[in-house]
Amino acid sequence: LDCFSSPQDGSTLHLPPTASSSSNSECSKPKSGGMQLGSIDVPAGETSGPRFGAMQLGSEVCNSANMEGSMCMSALITARPQRHEQISVLGNVSAVLFDFDGTLTATPGDRAARKFKVAELKERSDMLRPWLCRLRDAKITLGIISKSSKDTIESALLAADLQQLFDGPIQAKAVGLEGKAGFIEDMCTTGELARLGTTAVQHVLLVDDDVLELERCRAISIQTYPAPEEGGLQEEDFFTIFEALGLEHPPRPADTMEINR
Repeated sequence: LDCFSSPQDGSTLHLPPTASSSSNSECSKPKSGGMQLGSIDVPAGETSGPRFGAMQLGSEVCNSANMEGSMCMSALITARPQRHEQISVLGNVSAVLFDFDGTLTATPGDRAARKFKVAELKERSDMLRPWLCRLRDAKITLGIISKSSKDTIESALLAADLQQLFDGPIQAKAVGLEGKAGFIEDMCTTGELARLGTTAVQHVLLVDDDVLELERCRAISIQTYPAPEEGGLQEEDFFTIFEALGLEHPPRPADTMEINR
């Protein structure tokens, strides 16, 4: 057997040909709900035996008691990109698209109920507002792209009094085979961001806590910045983004107090 796909995310494990495998065999595509996110090359000599059964790839382990002569077809193998590798802010940004859950709010979407999303955004609004305002002052379009519903996003923005700062697309239910990269590419070709020109994707920055979404975007030249795994965007993240964009950051509360004295 030359390769097989993870049933969870469709990532593909490529194995060197063996005596019992056909050199012409092809990777089978996931039957449902999956896509190919990447591949992992396994060194020669590691394709059978108990040692291979306990090999950890990414954050998942293929665990099998006996791998001699067969492969663990149901193994869960994920090659997750590293968060720090997804920082790709190159400048000349015309639009910033923020993820909602776990980026503007504090809790990732798979663990957040709607009422808590609204409460978290309200709680974080005083920190977010000056940074968002400064981006708007720099003539940068602000939008949101999220797997949450549009009603949830707009209700939270209204409750936090941030809705007027987002003048760009609000893309809800952003779930598809190509991930958010596909939605952004559509925005840049036939949608609201097409006005940015033929190289529009290169002038868009996605800020998201999902490193897989960021990796897909980087693959098509969308600029990316990873939000923290927990807690949502923090002030230090905005400082990093603003430095990369060459923008002056808003005054800190301590600076404002000093001026008032």
